[in-house]
Amino acid sequence: MSALDRLLERIGDPRDASKPRPLVTLEEFFTDNDDSESLGSYARDRFVPSDFYNALVELRAVAGFHEIFVEILPELSHSGWPRSETVWIVSDFDRHELPRNLTRTFWDGFLPSDWLSYPRIGGVSLETLAVPEGAFVQGFAYYYYNS
Repeated sequence: MSALDRLLERIGDPRDASKPRPLVTLEEFFTDNDDSESLGSYARDRFVPSDFYNALVELRAVAGFHEIFVEILPELSHSGWPRSETVWIVSDFDRHELPRNLTRTFWDGFLPSDWLSYPRIGGVSLETLAVPEGAFVQGFAYYYYNS
């Protein structure tokens, strides 16, 4: 079974609005993913999936970072890969401490276009995360603002 087939089996039909948006691991989303259309518009104009994955794995390896999840949008790219424009970072750092703990690689090329709070507001339903006691969750969104 291909990585894409495993991902689709795990999340079901991402276009099904009756269920919360899936939150998958970096490995579930990025394994064998070379489809730049799977990333948000702000991201795909700046980097390819493998570069983003490597920066996120490096960040996750820093002490105080627990896990990073990819939020799946209710749409698919032309190749059939699920799309995402947000990653959720579970760490020991609150919104003010997190920037001081980002890696140089992340600062130099992977800063988001927006920071989000978990759980999301505005009616967007997400799968529930098991957050360790005392940990924080922040979303990094990679989309363009409509001005």
